[in-house]
Amino acid sequence: MTDNDYSHVIFFTIAGSSGKFSTGPQAGIPEFISAAVPGAEVLPPLPGMAEGKRLVGGNGVTERVLLHAHEALLNTCQQNPDKKIIVVTSSFGGRVASHLMAGKAERKPKENVERYFTPADFSAFSCDNFGGAISFGYPLSLDKGQSREKILLNLENVRFFFVAGSKDPMIRGLQEVAASMESNSNNCIVYHEVPGGGHNPLKVTKSKKRKAEEVDDEAEAEAEAILPAQIRAFVDGFSAS
Repeated sequence: MTDNDYSHVIFFTIAGSSGKFSTGPQAGIPEFISAAVPGAEVLPPLPGMAEGKRLVGGNGVTERVLLHAHEALLNTCQQNPDKKIIVVTSSFGGRVASHLMAGKAERKPKENVERYFTPADFSAFSCDNFGGAISFGYPLSLDKGQSREKILLNLENVRFFFVAGSKDPMIRGLQEVAASMESNSNNCIVYHEVPGGGHNPLKVTKSKKRKAEEVDDEAEAEAEAILPAQIRAFVDGFSAS
C-alpha cells in the first residue's frame, strides 16, 4: 500500500431522501469521493428495509430506520475488521449518521413527549474500525426558524466532517454548531463551506458578475483541491484499533 493507495478504506454511503445518489441534489458525490480518495471502496447506498425499496426520509430517523442502518453498518465493520469504515452521506443521510452516533431515534413531536428517544437494548454506534462520517449538505435548518441542532450538540467522541454549500438555506447555523461540537475535546469536527454550492455543495452556481470576471485558473484549481485534501486528511487522521 502506497501513500496514494486507500484500499484499506471503505465508504458506507447513505443517500438523501430520494434514497439514491444517481439523480437529484446528491448526484456526483460517490464519484467525487472515489476521485478524492483513490483506491477506496465506495459501497452502494444503504437500501430500504424491504427488498428492492430505497431508504427514504419522509418520516425522519424513526426507530425502524435507525435499527436498519445500525445493523447494516455494524455488519460492514465486522466483515472488514482490517479496514477503516467511514460513512458518506447526503442530506437526510447525514441525519441518519448523527442519530446512529447518538443512539437515538425520533418520532413526530407530541405534547409532553420527548421527540428523541433511545430504543430498548440500544446504544450509540461504536466499532473499533468505524472512523466517523462525512456529510454533504447536512439539513440542519428548517422553515420558520426550526433547527435540528440538539442531536449534534449532544454528540461525544465522534468524528464528523461537514461539507456545506454557501447557498444552501438548510445550513443556517451549521458552522456555529460545528464549532460548538469541536469545543468538546473528544470530538474531531471539520467544517468546509464551498462558495456558491447548493444543498449538494458540489453543484456550484456562479453569479453573472463572477462569470463575467476574468478568472485566475491556477487559483481556482488550487481552491478546488482543498476539499479533496481535507477529506484525505480526515481519513488519515483515524487509526483503527
